[in-house]
Amino acid sequence: MATTIERPRYFEGQVLSAADLEAGQTYARGRLARHNRYLHTWGIASGLGLREEKRKTPDGNREFIDVFLEPGVAIDGFGREVIVAEETAIDPQCDQWLGYFCCLYQLARLGNNDED
Repeated sequence: MATTIERPRYFEGQVLSAADLEAGQTYARGRLARHNRYLHTWGIASGLGLREEKRKTPDGNREFIDVFLEPGVAIDGFGREVIVAEETAIDPQCDQWLGYFCCLYQLARLGNNDED
């Protein structure tokens, strides 16, 4: 059963409640998500590169790599915009992100074979 999508309509002099304003925002977000989901493929639109920075432990005995996600925009599989406004360090202890970004990192490295 299909759901009817109805745009909120306002009139001059109408007293708006918080629910009215929320309905307008929900409609706009849904409209953009439908547009992105049905007319575009999901993925990275711009930016969102991974940058690595070689580091050493304070005692200098061990090397490691910090990974940073660069600013950019993507569309997820539901048509929602994913916006990263500033460079973000990827915390390797965060299980939620680790697998996803490790996969992206490996793909990025595979795509840069000419530098190896």
